[in-house]
Amino acid sequence: MLNRAELGRSFRLLVPAADRRANFVDGRQQGAPTCSISDDGRTVTTVWDSVVDEHGATHPIAVRTQITAHEDRIVFGIELDNTSDLVVENVYFPQLGDIRPAPSGRLEAFTYSTIGFGRTRSSIWPTFRNEAGYWGVNHPTLHCGSNTSFVPINPSMPWMLLEDGSMGLYVGVDEPSVEPVTWFAELLPGYDDSISWRTPAGARAPAGEEIGGHTVAVHFAAVHLPYLAAGERRALTPIAVAAFTGDWHAGIDRYTQRRAAWGMPSARPPSWACEPHSWLQLQLNSQERERRISFAELPEIAAECAKHGVRAIQVVGWTEGGQDGNIPSHDPDPQLGGAEGLRAAIAGCQQHGLKVVLYTKFTWADRTTERFRHELINHAVKDPYGDYYLFNGYRYQTITQLLDINVKRLVPMCFLSERYLQICQEEFAALVEFGADGMLYDEAMWHGSVVCFDESHQHRPGAPVYANDREFVSRLRHTPGLSDDFLFACEAPYDWEWEAYQLGYHRSSDPEHLPISRYLRPDALLMTAVIGFNDRNMINQCLLYRYVISYEPFNFKGRLSDAPDTVAYGQRMDQLRAELREWVWDATFIDTVGVTVRRSNGAAHHPYAAFRHRDGRTAVVVANYSDEPIDRLSVRIDGQHLPMQYRLVDYPEWHPVNDKLVIPPRSAAVLIPFTAIPSPTD
Repeated sequence: MLNRAELGRSFRLLVPAADRRANFVDGRQQGAPTCSISDDGRTVTTVWDSVVDEHGATHPIAVRTQITAHEDRIVFGIELDNTSDLVVENVYFPQLGDIRPAPSGRLEAFTYSTIGFGRTRSSIWPTFRNEAGYWGVNHPTLHCGSNTSFVPINPSMPWMLLEDGSMGLYVGVDEPSVEPVTWFAELLPGYDDSISWRTPAGARAPAGEEIGGHTVAVHFAAVHLPYLAAGERRALTPIAVAAFTGDWHAGIDRYTQRRAAWGMPSARPPSWACEPHSWLQLQLNSQERERRISFAELPEIAAECAKHGVRAIQVVGWTEGGQDGNIPSHDPDPQLGGAEGLRAAIAGCQQHGLKVVLYTKFTWADRTTERFRHELINHAVKDPYGDYYLFNGYRYQTITQLLDINVKRLVPMCFLSERYLQICQEEFAALVEFGADGMLYDEAMWHGSVVCFDESHQHRPGAPVYANDREFVSRLRHTPGLSDDFLFACEAPYDWEWEAYQLGYHRSSDPEHLPISRYLRPDALLMTAVIGFNDRNMINQCLLYRYVISYEPFNFKGRLSDAPDTVAYGQRMDQLRAELREWVWDATFIDTVGVTVRRSNGAAHHPYAAFRHRDGRTAVVVANYSDEPIDRLSVRIDGQHLPMQYRLVDYPEWHPVNDKLVIPPRSAAVLIPFTAIPSPTD
């Protein structure tokens, strides 16, 4: 995959000058460096005492690179000593000058979205998807920040795979640093034929090694954003590169093996959340102030939940201003019942055995409020020009909002500001006093921008806003009166946030959904939205990937009684999951690794997933998302030749597994080795 040595690259720096912002330093254009090799022959160290930019100006910026070969990876380290009067904004290192397609002739960049939807793959060869827009760059460009706005760069995306489904390269941070690193690729010189460049697959790359007198290549780099000021010296986050054989699971295994050395265990949930269970998410009010449900009505809804075996209610839009209004204020809406009404409603729900989890949001401030204009503006994330960044916000209910006429714009707040963290702690303390059993922090996975330039927050210009994400939760845990059973949940936690949050909520409504977050964290509590009125396939997906059901009829504005078919099937699935919890709940999720399910024509079946029991045996869940039955499925488990038996979600009878396994439409089956379960019946 790395071929033509003449296309190899060194480092690249962006060092803006007074008259030229796009002022680059190319490592290939520097004078002879000082080089040394370690005694064990594994590390090469190279030093340049100063650098020359592409326009011939010399800058007293010392660069030291260190490349080390470990048994399982090569690690690229770089350190800069900036004694110039300029700022080093970007550092491209390592750079791979020529990534070639694998033997299959295909190559894709593989990332993931913690929110559960969005593209995971971007084609690099034989087509290349330009994600930067042709007006902004010289060559078709892919960068992780354009893949989805919610997971732009490290630490939310600490790795990328370059793979074809059977082999590839893993590239990722080699230390748990919160410093921003993004992933970048470009097709040189450009497309062969550009007619399809706007399509999801992109346009065709030139087939040969040269076109029109230009060399054809795919250039890849890890790009650091250090904003290294004059007089500053810093070692940047080391980057690992490793080859792997297999599909994306093998690539992610490279990351999880390295993560194990960092000691990042998943936070353990309170005991009530560790059991197989489901939730209802319910919005009381939006910014358009329909106020559809009062606090006084919640105990009645809780009684209905208890009747259907639902364990928790996530209450959304309970604050003054409705969902996403007036944030970060979390004052209960007086017209819904006020603080006393909310406290009484929570107690009433708890009498029915329900847990009440309150929706919170601290990432943003509502720009329309007087509090923002007079206080919170001082703690907003600022750009290099001193202005706050701005997010478009969310649209609710009315055509006026859907047309973006009166939407409340949101401003990202700086979590490096001690005063802002104190404000959030004060808001959270009030929430604890209401007697809630937990909070679900919406949009905890991003900050609108990755760096802040406001030095009044007592941080350096260009400091990483993500740096306090886990520290924030650690501080909340010390809130007076907080119960040990309080649940800290959030929307779409990125991998390192699982150290702090005990449950993650995402949306995974896609028949081709890849359970990447689940594979990264087999032991974590993940919950997904189930919004349909006979949503059997989403319930099947929950069984496949050990997702907690979040019932959300009418897009989380209805009750369980609004979707009786969905709830009835969900109850049967949860009952099955409880009965077989040692196989499909407490067991370790391994997805499709080591297991093959094929149809009668030999084609691979999708979807299915496997779980490894504590005794080493494997259970398999097979689903049928289609409207037609699928018969004569065959199941093979590497290293396991035990007879298997299965049952469907809909029926409790057990049947032997053979090459005539049949899955009815929109159904799922659990396969386990023969045990002391009663003899199978027809």
